[in-house]
Amino acid sequence: MKVSTKLNIGLAVTTFFALITNALLAQTPTIQDCFGAIPVCKNVYSEEKAPEGNGNFTEVEEYDGCVPIEESSIWYTFTVNRSGDFGFLITSNNINDDYDWALFDITNITCDDIINNSNHVVSCNNAGDNLDFMPRRCNGFTGATGATNLTSVGSGCEPGNSPFNDLVPVIEGNIYALLIVNWTGSQFGYEIDFSLGSAGIFDEKPPEASNNSNSYICTQSDDGFSSIPIQFNENIKCNTIDESNFSIVGPGGPYNFTLVSDECGLGAEYSKNFDLFVSPVLTNGEFVFEMNPINSFEILDVCDNASLPYTKTFSYDACAFGNVTERACDDGDPETIFDKEIVLNCDNEVICEPCKGVCGAFYDETIKLCENDTVLLQVGDLVSQAGFYQEILKAVNGCDSVLRSFVEENPKIGLQLAEQYFGFIDETNTLETSVNIANPLYSWEPADILSCADCASPIVLATTYLEQIFTLTVTDEDTGCQATDLVDVLITDYNALYMPNAFSPNSDGINDFLNLNYTGGLQTVRWMLYNRYGQKLFETSVISDYWDGTYKGEKQPLGVYVYYAEATFPNNIVIKSKGNITLVR
Repeated sequence: MKVSTKLNIGLAVTTFFALITNALLAQTPTIQDCFGAIPVCKNVYSEEKAPEGNGNFTEVEEYDGCVPIEESSIWYTFTVNRSGDFGFLITSNNINDDYDWALFDITNITCDDIINNSNHVVSCNNAGDNLDFMPRRCNGFTGATGATNLTSVGSGCEPGNSPFNDLVPVIEGNIYALLIVNWTGSQFGYEIDFSLGSAGIFDEKPPEASNNSNSYICTQSDDGFSSIPIQFNENIKCNTIDESNFSIVGPGGPYNFTLVSDECGLGAEYSKNFDLFVSPVLTNGEFVFEMNPINSFEILDVCDNASLPYTKTFSYDACAFGNVTERACDDGDPETIFDKEIVLNCDNEVICEPCKGVCGAFYDETIKLCENDTVLLQVGDLVSQAGFYQEILKAVNGCDSVLRSFVEENPKIGLQLAEQYFGFIDETNTLETSVNIANPLYSWEPADILSCADCASPIVLATTYLEQIFTLTVTDEDTGCQATDLVDVLITDYNALYMPNAFSPNSDGINDFLNLNYTGGLQTVRWMLYNRYGQKLFETSVISDYWDGTYKGEKQPLGVYVYYAEATFPNNIVIKSKGNITLVR
């Protein structure tokens, strides 16, 4: 019989949900709360005004020195669709404002679990200048830019502190929450740029539902309903899913549904964990459970990707599913050492004979680990480091056995592209690759203007001016491990001016000077550079001259500067150029 999707599921269930609501003390989350975080679906967000207060929920209190107090705060969240390095830059609208931040991995937790638990902190920065000290060094700009190798920066701006952290390695499928705090407490806002780094954080994959419970029906209430847990692999917008998206075909009924999520019940805009309450209690038998993501509502994730459909077939035994105790046991067969036996029924009686242990049995597994990856051991643990792991398998007769896991690192893939490639239209522009493995598989993005997407050295098929960052992912066919690198490509005609968009005068021998570049028969040139207050810091008419990041011998602060350039070429051709340059150290 097919289930009807009515909302009036009966007094007992209604009472149950009333208790849940009262227990959660629901308030409406805002963008100042982790539950109401802004989903990151584009590169740049501009917040014209910094909000006051800390929202309706306190997810964070200051701890470990680098996690800021949650005041004048805004939250962002994203799901990684391509592993790599994540980076961002915050530019405050007021150069004197001190913005602090903390990045949390919330893949396996909820926002409630963040408070005072530093295990979920991935990177944070609490640096800031004394307001009486000039010039400012740590205010105005901050982020994970890769300008340092720091991952945790405490308060103050003493030597060794920096407003910039290293880029953050993130893993495909993981969910992150970013807290931004205006420590200064002013109402000036900021701009945040998420385009730094190689990771893909704009979700383009359809969400999927799953249920990993062996029993599938997790709970059965004496009040007359069963509960089916539904977990998505990423957050779903609360207003795009309801009871009409679900159906059950099987014996008994008619059954009524109510869909509940703790986060949505609090007023959050999204959640990945839902419970479908079925009334009355399911009848014993075989059932087919379906989720139709395009019924009266189209189920969407936070970046408006539509969910895939989901079907699950299961058997239901009302007594056994009411109170089941499962334990792992060892029957001597390495292929079945993780089988689970149902030991107790809902009357707390043994309904099957547990298997006996094998004394002194050892079971070994060797697992290869890729760089910046995690592997799943047979006992169900996720590990990210090479090493020796051991698990005791308990047997009901006290004769235990042991599983030993040896996790070894695969050879690191050495992938290198040129940081920048400069070429000319009407010439052959080939991107060269250096890699240290025997059987590499290549994947270039974007590939539409390359001669091949899966070769080592594609040709850039540019017929007009082109400025494009290409990403190369190399997969080791022997191990399955991957590495990613980027190359910034500029293809231009023969009369052109080109200025880099950033440089780092920190005396490390890399991008220490700012030069104006050109192609063609340059005859005369003049270029100037100004700070954000309009003060001229540098001017030259010699093409070989460069700016070293100082003015009258004083190092200039981190930030955005403006350049203007004008050059003449043969046949009285005049080319002008202007733009922004970011100084980082």
